[in-house]
Order: sequence, then C-alpha cells, then structure tokens
Amino acid sequence: MTQYLLTYFASEKLASAFLCLFGAASLGFATHLYTSQTLFRGMMYPLLLFGLIQLTVGSAVYIRTDKQVLQLREHMHNAPVDFRSAELARMQRVSEFLALYNAMEILVLAAGIGLTLLFRHQMLWFSIGVGMIIEAALLLVFDLFAEKRADIYIMRLQEFIPLLAQ
Repeated sequence: MTQYLLTYFASEKLASAFLCLFGAASLGFATHLYTSQTLFRGMMYPLLLFGLIQLTVGSAVYIRTDKQVLQLREHMHNAPVDFRSAELARMQRVSEFLALYNAMEILVLAAGIGLTLLFRHQMLWFSIGVGMIIEAALLLVFDLFAEKRADIYIMRLQEFIPLLAQ
C-alpha cells in the first residue's frame, strides 16, 4: 500500500507543479493583454481570475504534499485499520469535490461558448468568452486526470487488507 500512496501523491505533486505553471502562464498572458492594444484584450479577465486560482491551489497542494505523505505513512504504519477507513473517507470527499469542479468547469465552458456565439461582433464579450473557453477546457482536462488518479488510489485503498500490514 505504501507504494500506491507514494505514487498517488507523487502524481498529485507533479500535477500541482503543472497547475502552478498554467497559472503563471495565464497571469503572464493576462499581463501581456493588459499592456497591448489587441482586440482580444478582454481575455485578460478570465485569464487573470483563473490564473490566480491555479497558482494559489497549485502552490497550496505542492507545499502541503510532503507533510501529508509523512503523516499518512505514519498513520498507516501505526494504525492501518484506522488509516484505511479515514483515507477512504477523505478520498470520497476528494472525489465529490472533483465531480463538483468538473460540473463548474463545464458550466464556465458553456458560458464561454455562449458569449462567443451571442457576442461575436462585440470584441470585449467575445474575447472574455474565448478566455473562459481556454481556462475551463484546460481545467476540465486537468481535473479529469485528477479524478482518474483518485479512482485508482481509492481502488488500491479498497483492496488494502490492514491486518496483513501489521
């Protein structure tokens, strides 16, 4: 079980680093749009908003992961039955949040598509819609992978027989 835990959290940490990169790139591009005279300047609003979210969430996950892994490994070693129960409950909440995030990202994606269709001749709203499409699509794909990683880890937790770990 230790190897599955380490694999899951190594993937989470790598994903959080990528999320930070996406956030930094979004903020950089938003800054570029702010200082330019492009017709697509309105994209800076969703890029700024989502870039800040990506950078904040990515940094928080990246910073806390190593400590979380140490605590979970200690818990698994000292109380494997309790570890399995607590970790399954935590991962169930993670899965529920990922499903909620996916739904919100789909809504933002649909709203962005709607803005681009309804306001194709009003560049501010059109470009805001394009920015929403870019960010929502990126985050949706990102979270679909996170959901798959969580599903695999949950499956490994369910297979874990704590009595054999002692």
